Amino acid sequence: FVDQLCGIGLSSACGFGHIFQPDHEARARDAIRKYNKVTQPMDKRRPVDGQNHFFPGDSGITVCTYPHGKLKDGMTYATLVSSGFASPVVAGMLLDRNVAGALEIAGNVRKRHDGRHRSPWNEPECGLLYSRAMAHWNIYDQACGHTYDSVTAALSFDPRSNASNFKCFFILAEGWGNFSQTGPAGLPSGELQLSVLWGKIHL
Repeated sequence: FVDQLCGIGLSSACGFGHIFQPDHEARARDAIRKYNKVTQPMDKRRPVDGQNHFFPGDSGITVCTYPHGKLKDGMTYATLVSSGFASPVVAGMLLDRNVAGALEIAGNVRKRHDGRHRSPWNEPECGLLYSRAMAHWNIYDQACGHTYDSVTAALSFDPRSNASNFKCFFILAEGWGNFSQTGPAGLPSGELQLSVLWGKIHL
């Protein structure tokens, strides 16, 4: 069930990290990647996505599956596929440092919105203005390993890829800009640069 761990987005963005046992969370997210994946044309043993919006070759993850058997009637939206439901799973996988799993799920979302059948500038599955799409921001946060506490004026980055030569955009309470780091793994030496492009920051 994709929503069993949806709170990880807010928790990780606030720097609290995992909510439950990290290894349990990681296994749960990888089970979603494994068991909830569907591809058009659908397997006859599994129902078509709840919104019937897949084109041939599209893949995604459904809200819920029952690999060991359904409990009574199951849930109403079990077969729904939406980019907004996928985002917390992807962000959580990045928190787990399961970059390959995160890229698989996120890659399927982007393939569905590559300009052939849908706009590449928007991901309006489950409604054009559906708030779940805001969860995409946390994918960015986790890819950058970005945490920020405006109360204590603490900012940190722990990029999940290209850590030896990394650059990203950041947004804080009163300003935004660019961050970059270069150096060997773990940064025993190297260079960090924080550039404010608008507003002001307090650290």
